[in-house]
Amino acid sequence: MIEKIAEKENGVVGFRIQGSFTKEDFARIKPQLKDMLKRHGNLSVFLDLTDFQGLAVRFGLRDAVRGRKYNKRLFRLAVVDDGKWADYFADKAAKYLKGEVRTFDPKNKDQAWEWLAA
Repeated sequence: MIEKIAEKENGVVGFRIQGSFTKEDFARIKPQLKDMLKRHGNLSVFLDLTDFQGLAVRFGLRDAVRGRKYNKRLFRLAVVDDGKWADYFADKAAKYLKGEVRTFDPKNKDQAWEWLAA
């Protein structure tokens, strides 16, 4: 399940994924992403994976980011996790997204938000 946890000025938005991430989850947030891109132009995304358990079998991160016309409009991606998934997400996202990708430990969430807003 994915939920939007914050939307700040200048296109900074935060999401938390709990449990597994499915095609249905992506389909549910896709209209929100399109709306935010329309309003802000570009996005910087905070992605909290501290309660993430995995991707649905038939759906991968590549499916979420590959071939989407707004990939080039992602300015920064901050992946927050204790190390189980952060490197995986950051590595895959960096291959498909034009923007900068960094990982952060959960105890450094504030630094992630600051980096996104800079």
